Amino acid sequence: MPRNTQSTSAESYRQIKPQLGPLQERVLEVLREIGPATDQEIQRVTGLHSQTEMPRRNELVQLDLVRNTGRKKLNPETQRKAIVWEITEKAA
Repeated sequence: MPRNTQSTSAESYRQIKPQLGPLQERVLEVLREIGPATDQEIQRVTGLHSQTEMPRRNELVQLDLVRNTGRKKLNPETQRKAIVWEITEKAA
């Protein structure tokens, strides 16, 4: 009997979750709570500095738990566009 993608993804995430560190979990939880966000938005919510948040987000990308949405959002403070990140089906 074939499994649906969502249950398979949830099962994969449950297997990976114990391997995640507390800061990776924190970044992932913020993306679950607020939805797609830029690094700066994640940093604002978590209180993490960019030197801490960005490597953790990159690790989550490598684990296929977070992905680039292909969209960019203007950062009002720097007037630069920033990548918008979201959780993958595997992390949902």
